[in-house]
Amino acid sequence: MKIFVIPSWYPSNTKPNNGSFFREQAQTLLELANDVVLLNGTFRSREAYFSSENFKLIKYFDEGLLTYQFVIPNFMLSRNAWMGISMAKWSINKVFHSAVEDHGYPDIIHAHSFYPAGYVACLLGKKTKYLLLLLNIVVEF
Repeated sequence: MKIFVIPSWYPSNTKPNNGSFFREQAQTLLELANDVVLLNGTFRSREAYFSSENFKLIKYFDEGLLTYQFVIPNFMLSRNAWMGISMAKWSINKVFHSAVEDHGYPDIIHAHSFYPAGYVACLLGKKTKYLLLLLNIVVEF
């Protein structure tokens, strides 16, 4: 079963414990013999405004977990709900389409927190219509 995990926040060099439960959940799914890809389209905090990883699509293995990353600096814009969703849609769509090109469409999209990744995952689920979406509850499209 192919599962795309979309976190609302994820560990980084400046905040290594941020969203560690998303990583642990994805690694557990991977251990259960699933094909798991993590799509990291999160915001970066002030400490990482000038990071060389910002605005770059990066594909790497994070402790055995295939991860696609496109992170953007927060610039405090995510406090505005509309701006936060717009920025999240842009970054998550970039990693989603890159992962689909490499691996095909997933059977399940798993987003465990609604803002902003869960909302964007709902939009992706509606767009692709045949996917199952896990967002704390299972919703079938």
